[in-house]
Amino acid sequence: MLKLNKVDEEILAILKEIFLTKNIQPLTSDEHMRLWIIRSLLAVSVFGLIVRVFLWLMGKEISAEFSALVSMPIALFFGLLFIHINTKSENTSLIVFVLTWISIVVGLYV
Repeated sequence: MLKLNKVDEEILAILKEIFLTKNIQPLTSDEHMRLWIIRSLLAVSVFGLIVRVFLWLMGKEISAEFSALVSMPIALFFGLLFIHINTKSENTSLIVFVLTWISIVVGLYV
């Protein structure tokens, strides 16, 4: 079985808090608004990817504008997710900062 260190367990706890907490009221506090924004960006990203795959299966041409429209929420989702993890984590991580930068750059320019 995989043994996780303290930082990995902390990051997994933050991810569980983001994605497994139910009944979030989006505007009651900044924390709830942040979780609502991250979840909304995930939903928009998944929807955009499903539409893109559907268009590809139908044989339609995918324009550059549509690709940019799909990649923007993905980049924002991963960027905000990593920034949220780093602000909630007690042990700041250079790896999380690098992953944040890479996800934003790849999502915006690829």
